Amino acid sequence: MKKFFHYLIYFFFILLITGFNTDEITTPENLSIFYSNKIPQQNFAVEKLKKVISINPAANPEKADIIVITSEELSKAKKVLSYYKAAAKEGFLIKKLPGGKVSIIASDQTGAMYGILDLAEQFQMGKTISTVKEKRISPKFPFRAIKFNLPWDSYRRHESLQLHYKTCKDLNFWRAFLDQMAENRFNALTLWNLHPFPYMIKLKKFPEACPFSDKEMKEWQHFWHSLFHMAKDRGIKTY
Repeated sequence: MKKFFHYLIYFFFILLITGFNTDEITTPENLSIFYSNKIPQQNFAVEKLKKVISINPAANPEKADIIVITSEELSKAKKVLSYYKAAAKEGFLIKKLPGGKVSIIASDQTGAMYGILDLAEQFQMGKTISTVKEKRISPKFPFRAIKFNLPWDSYRRHESLQLHYKTCKDLNFWRAFLDQMAENRFNALTLWNLHPFPYMIKLKKFPEACPFSDKEMKEWQHFWHSLFHMAKDRGIKTY
């Protein structure tokens, strides 16, 4: 932990003494990124970045081309300057640094994810590390949700509603759907059906309230745990 704080202090010392020089520097063939690889949101975004450019993790910011840090981590290092504070939850700042480096300063882990995804989008549109656009992003709407009507116990019975029953039980479908949500900055998934709880729990005192066998209930619970976990890893809350 002390070593990590040492890197943070070094990082901000370089920023202060160089005055944010943003001279054009040619993008190297392989880039490196310093980020929190134990944070699911950042891991998700870095995997998306890897699909756009050749990039490898760096052990410390001194040797990284891209540096990702959150304001929470800055607070721990006692090196917070008002300039770096993101204006709102899930916000981020992309700033060019001396030596052809780029920093992503985020208010929280979801903001860090959005910052990395934004950088990936810029690279995908032909930008290089020396031509990426600096920006400060603060979400205008804190609740950005998708309403999803589930095909089981739906609000009415019709072939069009039950047609995709198997699809909606497929976790691969949800993985792709949640990926798309994160890439489009949605942060809430609301799932709708008439009676959700029998699909999630089976009460010992009222077993007949649940229409499923113990084996079927375990399958449903695996489905929900997996879905909620994937959503959380992408900064998405489920309702």
